[in-house]
Amino acid sequence: MPRVFISPNGFRVLVGKNSAENDRLSSAVVNAHDFWFHAKDIPGSHVILQWDPCSPYHPNQDDLLYAAHAAAYFSKAKHTPYLQVQVIVGRGCDLIKIPNGKKISIQCTSTLFVSVTPALFASLLHPVHQLQVFPTMQQPMIVT
Repeated sequence: MPRVFISPNGFRVLVGKNSAENDRLSSAVVNAHDFWFHAKDIPGSHVILQWDPCSPYHPNQDDLLYAAHAAAYFSKAKHTPYLQVQVIVGRGCDLIKIPNGKKISIQCTSTLFVSVTPALFASLLHPVHQLQVFPTMQQPMIVT
């Protein structure tokens, strides 16, 4: 079972705990309307921000940044001051087997530059199952 968090506006954020879970999230769980996050060029968890397109509510910038912070925190580079996190809508990634493991082939990606905030990351350590509001996050810079 992946870690389950709730974004500032109530969307489920799933975080893989290991390679098998990352594979499952990226191939079987993510839907065409969900958002997929991963630290750029760094080993780490795959993060899915789930969204139901039939819902009257849409994830906003705070929700996307929350999921990006989760991807940064659950990566090997969580102690760096800034980190690039790739974000894809839906099934824009393919898993490709290589001799020493797996590689992710990513299509149509945007990159969020997140400022690593230790207090925010500490709040991510305990998965929650109800709405929890976090301090205002810095605006991300989006590069396409």
